[in-house]
Amino acid sequence: MRNGILFHELLDILYIQSTLVDQGCLLRGSVTIGSILVKNGFVFGPALIRAYKLENEIANYPRIIIDPIVFDYFDKTHLLKADQHDHKMEKSYLKPLLRLDADGIWYLDYLRGIQTEFDDNAGYIDLLMKHKNMISLKSKKIIHLDRLAVKYTWLACYHNGVVNELKEDMLKPYDLTKKDLLVTSKDIKPMYKL
Repeated sequence: MRNGILFHELLDILYIQSTLVDQGCLLRGSVTIGSILVKNGFVFGPALIRAYKLENEIANYPRIIIDPIVFDYFDKTHLLKADQHDHKMEKSYLKPLLRLDADGIWYLDYLRGIQTEFDDNAGYIDLLMKHKNMISLKSKKIIHLDRLAVKYTWLACYHNGVVNELKEDMLKPYDLTKKDLLVTSKDIKPMYKL
């Protein structure tokens, strides 16, 4: 019996990505489908090469991107879906975990996707605060416009997009406002001010 392997794989990665925020660690990677071989502790094959190329050349930011061939495979076969779900229902489980970025690439939306996994809002708000603080702390080390600066700018925009979607009444019991959770220019300095 299949249990929705794609959904569960993405959910596992979402948990890992969210858990690593506590350790100040960010992930960049890709999810793809293809042939792979594990032998004597070594992993190799065309799917590994494709995943590496996507991570290295396309992902660019601290995000886990989804290879379009995953969606093609998902649409054409039942192997990635739960037996008890039709295509539409399984897709409805996947959608909250994914986000389409401005560059047209789907990625794992860990900050939004993890919200429903917390028992209460306090744990989620704590994660957002840790995420903000991590961005602020790591951004202070950036002094030049380089790839790292661009990555943290993307991350700050992603973070703020999630915070701006929160309802204020969710934050009131904790004496917080959205402003408390937003990454500001105090947290991540622009490379040049006009």
